[in-house]
Amino acid sequence: MFTTGAAANAGRAMLMRLSGQRIVARLRERTYTAALRQEVEFVERGEGDVLSRLSVDSSIVGESVTQNLSDGLGRL
Repeated sequence: MFTTGAAANAGRAMLMRLSGQRIVARLRERTYTAALRQEVEFVERGEGDVLSRLSVDSSIVGESVTQNLSDGLGRL
């Protein structure tokens, strides 16, 4: 019984990690595409701050989504 539970928990963790990575990849792709569509002045404002913040913010959102999904599925 404990082995089955541990295996299920490990599988859930792996699925959450993979789905979180996919979410972050899609989010980054969409935000970079949107940034590239902007005028040059928008992107160059603050010497790379925009692209740096997009990268960090998408990672934070991805971690949050992964954690919330994991918590929600763990309670089922």
